[in-house]
Order: sequence, then structure tokens, then C-alpha cells
Amino acid sequence: MSYSVDVNLLVFASNEGSAEQSRAKTFLEERQRDPDLFCLTWPVLCGYQRIVTHPSIFRNPLDPGQAWANGKNVGPGECGAGRARGDPFTTARGEPDLQHGYGFPKVFLLGGDQSPGKMNAIFTLMIVLGSIGLAQAYEQAYPMTEPGVCEMKTLPAGVLLEARSDGEYFRENNGLFRRLFEAIQSNRVPMTTPVEAGIRPGSMIFYLDPKSAKRTDLVLPGGVRRREVEERVVASIGIRGGYSKKSFEENAQKLREWIKSQPGWKPAGEPYAVYWNSPFMIWFLKRSEVHLPVRKG
Repeated sequence: MSYSVDVNLLVFASNEGSAEQSRAKTFLEERQRDPDLFCLTWPVLCGYQRIVTHPSIFRNPLDPGQAWANGKNVGPGECGAGRARGDPFTTARGEPDLQHGYGFPKVFLLGGDQSPGKMNAIFTLMIVLGSIGLAQAYEQAYPMTEPGVCEMKTLPAGVLLEARSDGEYFRENNGLFRRLFEAIQSNRVPMTTPVEAGIRPGSMIFYLDPKSAKRTDLVLPGGVRRREVEERVVASIGIRGGYSKKSFEENAQKLREWIKSQPGWKPAGEPYAVYWNSPFMIWFLKRSEVHLPVRKG
């Protein structure tokens, strides 16, 4: 028999601040004694690399070399008599939030022929397929707007977690996602899509799923608050491509021009960004929107 894990287990095992670290670490250590074949896919390793090096997720992220060395230790390996051989993770130095000094099984990396050319092709394909699967797995707060389409849509009432900053959203390392990630992880809240980003001042909003919205035991870190929103109408433009400031500003302007052609509607606020995909989705597959609150008038 063979089996695999997703990227969350590797991140939990690597994150000293996670309540799940001990169990995740024990599970991985036990794989060295398991006679069954333990496998990892490229999207899992790619996701691990992207997350643990991201300064907006961890206060003290690994540098890319450390993370890649860890990935190599769980990358293409040998198995003797069907049993995974253990190699230790590289120890992270001076990183209080990330701890890696323990044995980790070396496993087969799925993909057949592992020559450099074919491995690069497999790597790209698996990131694409894995990223699409992850995006589709999360519960959606409301329907997506298709790329290139402008429309009016009604957003439902809901309960949100919100992180705010003093500066502009697109300022590098604004820390908003890290704060929300900590709140989601520590309270074991299911992921949902999309996240919304206010621009000036910078803010990021995460929609709670219906079950979590009813919880009264959420413990939120500093800089994160819970709030309720009512049903509202926005003008929306769908976007495919990277999550850049330039893309946001260009599409916000297109949306403003489109609203001028819609009789009976006026802007009722400032535009904000809506992001549908994970940080490690390939840029040309990313989906986003710009919303502009509107009112009749």
C-alpha cells in the first residue's frame, strides 16, 4: 500500500508555534518504521517551499536555501525493502518560530522518469493541477466574476475576520496575511475563498464558514477582529493574472468607466481587491476581482 500527505502536515511539523506540531512531528518520525510506501507530490513540496519562506506568513521565515534543503531531504530518495530511510531536516538557525531538528523520512517523489527535463515538466504540471484542486476545494462566500466581465452583484451578509495596517496594502511585508493565518490556524477554522483586501489603509478580510461564524470561543491575535457585514451590492470586474498594484489600479479604472455607462448606479465607496487563489498558484492562473461599492441614484 502507498499513501501521501498534504502541505499542512509539513508546515505544522515545522512550525514551533503550531498546536499541531507535536502530533505532526510524531507522525512523520513514525513513517521511518512504516513498511508501506510514503509518497509526496510536487505541489506539496512547492507549497511547503512557498509558505515557510513567506515573510507575510511567518515572523521568522526560512531563507529559500534552508527550505529547499529540507525539501531535498524529503525529495527523490531510495527505499530499501519497502521501508523509507530517514534523513534529518536541516536545522534552522536563529528562527524561534520554526524548528526543524528532527529525523524525517526520505520518500519517493511521484513522477516516473526523473531526468532533469522531464522532472521540470512534471513539476510545472503538478503545480498547475494541484493549485487548481486546492482553489476549488475551499467553500466560496459568493460566486466568482469571470475574467474580463463587468457586472453588478449582490454579496451576502456574513461574519468576517479582519486584519488592518496603517500603511497601503501593497506595501511589502504588510503582515496582514500572517495575522489572519495565525488566527485561522490557532482556532482550527476551515479555509474559505475569497479574501478581500482594502488598499488605503491596508486591510485583509477572511470570510468565516457558517459553522465557525456561530462560534463564541474564537481567540484572536492582536490586530485581528471579528465583525459582521450586511448584504450589499458591488460593481465587479473579473481578472486573470498576477496580484500586482498595477493590475489593481488598471482594472479599478476600467470598472469606474463601466459604472458611468450603467444608468441608475453610482459609486458608494472606494475600490478594493478580491483574491481567489493561494499564494503559490502560478501567476497566469490566478483569479481576482476589483469591487466598487455602489448604490442606486
